[in-house]
Amino acid sequence: GKQAITDIAQEALPAVVRLYPNGGMSQGTGSGFLIRGDDGKTLVVTNHHVVWGATSVTVETNDGVKASAQLLGVDPEVDLAVLLLHSEIEPTVLSLGDDGALRVGDWLMAVGSPNGVFNALTLGILSARGRVLGGTVMAEFFVDYLFTDAAIGAGNSGGPVLDASGRVVGVCTALVHGGVGGLGVVIP
Repeated sequence: GKQAITDIAQEALPAVVRLYPNGGMSQGTGSGFLIRGDDGKTLVVTNHHVVWGATSVTVETNDGVKASAQLLGVDPEVDLAVLLLHSEIEPTVLSLGDDGALRVGDWLMAVGSPNGVFNALTLGILSARGRVLGGTVMAEFFVDYLFTDAAIGAGNSGGPVLDASGRVVGVCTALVHGGVGGLGVVIP
């Protein structure tokens, strides 16, 4: 069922991390979130463009604990990457939800680190869904993106978008197309 925003925030924040890519073409920091793999290992989900070309990645949790992560796989066209977290502790993880069950007007929460503000929450609604016409990356022709008016900045890249049950329904790409006032683009 639906939970209070503050409850969702308290449950989600420990599972949202900041990524520090080292080496390669990566610049600055991005966001990511932790999920449990089928084998019980802790995985980090983020954008491909956050970790592109990095030789190693340092992950920092909401309470300041740092650990290393190893790249497992990427999908550059859809802009997703998955890493294996090397951590001694058992971290908090998020559950995946069903983006297909979302309807336009449903509320969404974006979590990430826009402009250096660590793990900020923004609220909005599902403004629209669909493909981007005349897009600049291949995926825009075949991915039914989610669009939200929740405030999303560059540091939100790779951060989760949660539904009213606190489950992950998308990943911020932080691409805001010119001419549209503040619509964030989310990978479903």
